Amino acid sequence: MKRVIATNTGNTKIAGQLAERADLDVLFVTEPRFVDQYPPGTALALVDDLNDPEEATAAVLAGHDLTGYSHVVALSERAALTAGRLRTALGLPGPSFDTVRACTDKAAMNRALTDAGVRTATHRTAGDATELADAAREIGYPVIVKPVLGSGADATEVLRSEDELRSPAGQAYTERLAHPATTSEKAFPVVVETYLDVTDEYHCDGYVVDGRIAHVRVSRYLRPVLGYSDGAFGSHLIDQESPEALEILAMHERVVRAVGLRDGVTHFEVLATPGGLYAGEIACRPGGGGIRRMLQLDSGFDTWDAHLATSLGEPYHAPTGASAGDLVEILLPARRGTVTAISTADDLAAVPGLIEADIRLSVGDTVGGLMDSSTVSAVVHARYTDRAGLDETVAAVRKAFHIEVEPAADGHPGEERP
Repeated sequence: MKRVIATNTGNTKIAGQLAERADLDVLFVTEPRFVDQYPPGTALALVDDLNDPEEATAAVLAGHDLTGYSHVVALSERAALTAGRLRTALGLPGPSFDTVRACTDKAAMNRALTDAGVRTATHRTAGDATELADAAREIGYPVIVKPVLGSGADATEVLRSEDELRSPAGQAYTERLAHPATTSEKAFPVVVETYLDVTDEYHCDGYVVDGRIAHVRVSRYLRPVLGYSDGAFGSHLIDQESPEALEILAMHERVVRAVGLRDGVTHFEVLATPGGLYAGEIACRPGGGGIRRMLQLDSGFDTWDAHLATSLGEPYHAPTGASAGDLVEILLPARRGTVTAISTADDLAAVPGLIEADIRLSVGDTVGGLMDSSTVSAVVHARYTDRAGLDETVAAVRKAFHIEVEPAADGHPGEERP
């Protein structure tokens, strides 16, 4: 039986799959507030804060005999740094702490890409509100502010002037970063970047074996992530031989080398501007939303199977066929509160090119807590013929889907038609 360490925050699905495997003896490293997601008898190593990989690793090493453990796997991005630190401390295979940091910590990532000559937005790092103001003044407004740690667009803010930073809303923003309510909330330090005029945003999802790109696909978001605030969202595969795809694939290969990733999966985001392409962020984890399923439908490539296999030292055979480039994944928003009505899969049956509709909420479900672009009520996958067909499919999904909720006490709206 293989003894493995899994670092995790709230990923219950993949954690459950690992725990059920009879060939694995798994020690889960997590925080006390996530204990309830594990059944009694699960081997747990509790740490105060997975955002602090040094302290978390020291606590695990001090509290547990790790003799015989052979691999470490991260089940969430916030747990990835501790996974990397444990691998390095124990001399185990897989991405080292430095590699994981370059794929997780946006400040370290920017340094690695800049050193490799990859085009990125002008950036500075700020540890508090004063440094943020100094960095924005040095770069020049408008700027975009991103917490150094954490996935998703939560707590990412565009500041267009110093007056906006010093406004009540700006002060409330920096106060939240200075005093996060939980370890899942975003916090200082932040990166401050030049605000780019983004016309399109792409993501590139790959599988790396011994430093070689074994499988990769390029997709375009339906709209730039930063512009997303509400309504339908998602992405679609593009022609992998198109000029933009070929340029993104070449950039992806340079970025993989820059961060030092030898084995694993990638989720790389690229920003298109009137002045050309800029590298956004790279993660050494599977993409979220409906991306995993879209790639499965495209070629059979499963990002989570590849990530787990690579982390556990098991074989994974990536598909080698060409991409049809005609798939779209559409995410339907969730609303804060208790669901009182929601569309069924049958309500979306007439959507052009529909493959499947995965309705993830039911009447009576309550949605709350931290919400961002990954908080969805349904995921739809469909095929399309051309750009007009893509627009038709997205419009049909928006028209057919409906959700109503009883508003939460914070006054969020109770009805959404994306």
